[in-house]
Amino acid sequence: MFTFPQIPIIWDRFLDEATKEFNNSTARETHDAAMTKYHQQLKVWEDWGREQTAEPSTAQNKRRKTNENAPKKPVKPPTPRLRMHKDEPTNFLRLATALKLFLNREVTDQTIDRGSMLYQDYLFGFKQVRLTALL
Repeated sequence: MFTFPQIPIIWDRFLDEATKEFNNSTARETHDAAMTKYHQQLKVWEDWGREQTAEPSTAQNKRRKTNENAPKKPVKPPTPRLRMHKDEPTNFLRLATALKLFLNREVTDQTIDRGSMLYQDYLFGFKQVRLTALL
């Protein structure tokens, strides 16, 4: 007897792992260490810029110093974020269903209304999920 393979849903498999990883103290410690390093590099970069504006010199001398010895402005490390949110599966299914309705062979007024409603719900849900993930 032939059975169809079951496709695992990524949220069921990886949501707990993503939450544990986000709550892991080592991730936060790594971020704190990266932020400390960033602030040190930013201070060096700002001090170098103040020295360049304070020193009177010729245009050629400035150009040479800028090209040779200029430290690059450091890039702020990204804050750790939750990779997956518990409300994402429902929201993703809203989008998938709306697209399926819109791309169906037979499109009626009812399917357009239902698809539009699902798409609007998806957009509102996406906004809520992303805002809560950022906070």
